[in-house]
Amino acid sequence: HVKIDSLEYFMKEIDRVCSVDTPYLPTDADILQSHMVTNGFVAKAFYSHITKHNQMKIKDVDRNFLYSDGSFPNIPDTRNDKKLEVIDTGGQRGDQTRYVHLFKNITCVLFVAAINEYDQYYEEDNRSRLDVSVELFRETLEEKTFQDSAMIVFLNKNDLFRKKLTTAPFKSYGVTMYTDYELEDDDAEPYAQPLVEQRNLDYKGKECKMIKFPPYKLDGSDEEFEQCYNDTCDYIRELYRKQSDDLPFKKSRNLYIHFTTSTDTKNLERIMESAQDVILNTSLTDLGAII
Repeated sequence: HVKIDSLEYFMKEIDRVCSVDTPYLPTDADILQSHMVTNGFVAKAFYSHITKHNQMKIKDVDRNFLYSDGSFPNIPDTRNDKKLEVIDTGGQRGDQTRYVHLFKNITCVLFVAAINEYDQYYEEDNRSRLDVSVELFRETLEEKTFQDSAMIVFLNKNDLFRKKLTTAPFKSYGVTMYTDYELEDDDAEPYAQPLVEQRNLDYKGKECKMIKFPPYKLDGSDEEFEQCYNDTCDYIRELYRKQSDDLPFKKSRNLYIHFTTSTDTKNLERIMESAQDVILNTSLTDLGAII
């Protein structure tokens, strides 16, 4: 069973959420901690506005609109605003590539992976969620529809990843339980059931101790933990980066990798900054300034 990531947050807020004296009104933090299953795809447009202090402000334009051919309505840009059109596909396994044929003229693809799921497995085939995510990223890179599109990778839930490193080994050789059954055949082999699956066996970095006193400090002051955290981040980052090594069109692709938290309201600004960088590089390439 997989614990919902926001369970700890809402358990701490349960008195406020379930108060009989005050009607419950969700806060911004409550909304950011909420999750829902997405099916199909939805579209939304944003304007990014650069203020006189050179700060990026995101302005919502419209939501849930998309023509049948996968294109957006023509919304005119204002002189100081840049429009960002986002298509969100279903996050369920098997849905992610179902709508690829609807896309065209995609500037960049935002690929989101929950890195705190490194110790979780899919029930249907017992495959590591991290391995499946990396495989899906490879398939996305190989899609002809996206061969000229930049890739922005959000290695998400970084805050939960840091906490889990102290309780679940990042590298595991696996643990197997053997159960004897009273069978008529005396030569029958005992039934082997894996309790802990093998994972990340090629990881060579520092590993966190599962039993440590005093415990690790996660505020950035613990050098031993930070080394472990940085080594695992480097390993995961390289897993995704090396997927494009053998692709024939890799030289023309821009790849941006960010470690993020799902409740960080600046994530959209990172998308905008990367997208604008892609557009600038594309324009310079077309003019012959970049080869």
